[in-house]
Amino acid sequence: RSGGDMEEAVRRRGDSKEAARMHEGGTNDTLIYQFELPYATARLLPNKFAIGQHLILRLVLENHSDIAEDQIQVTNGSITRQYTILSSPSAQGYFDIMIKLYNDGIASQIIRRWKVGDIAEFRGPFGEFAERFLTSSGKLNRTEFGHVVMLVAGTGIAPMIQLIKSLLDDEDCDIKLQLLCSFRTSSDILLEKELRGFAEFWNFKISYFISQSNAELPAIPPVKFHYANIIQKRINNEILSEYFASHKIDLKFYIFQSRILI
Repeated sequence: RSGGDMEEAVRRRGDSKEAARMHEGGTNDTLIYQFELPYATARLLPNKFAIGQHLILRLVLENHSDIAEDQIQVTNGSITRQYTILSSPSAQGYFDIMIKLYNDGIASQIIRRWKVGDIAEFRGPFGEFAERFLTSSGKLNRTEFGHVVMLVAGTGIAPMIQLIKSLLDDEDCDIKLQLLCSFRTSSDILLEKELRGFAEFWNFKISYFISQSNAELPAIPPVKFHYANIIQKRINNEILSEYFASHKIDLKFYIFQSRILI
């Protein structure tokens, strides 16, 4: 079905519901929530090629009279946030999203109060992430892409997980995939278990850029991250140019920078 049809279908099903479980792969302030769909065989996404799409979450404010108009946009007593779908497009009966929580965030305060069985209201899915570079059959265009470099920071890794898994699951795909991830510290690395599994494929490489200064940064256990290249520097244009040159990456290759949806 088309994106518009899917949006209407989600609304007809009474929205997606039940903030049921939190999964491994997050950190102290970034959690993965799993939501139950109205029936066990329901699928949020129309097909396996619908990757990198996002949902709009509606949160009702109990009291917003003391919120300044320039602080946050309030519509009919509610606010909205966008989150990328983390779970596989083929997932049935549920979907996962990753949410970063802030101590002073208005939406974060509401989300922290979620309990198992609460109803969450979503619209979507939306987005044309995959359509930018996939063919109509869902294959990456090999005539244009021989080496894909993905640059992400924090929760921006979410849409890339679906893309990477889709390409690695394609037995005919021999395109080289390189993921450059920026995190503040090694303790902030998200979805480390999944990324370690991806690194077992010969055509996937990963580098972690740790942005906290060396003086503050504790020693990173080399054994734990043996599958990845650790660079204790903050990403900037100069660092990227040095990285591309040292890894013999031609700048004609396409670089996808994900939207960070918080």
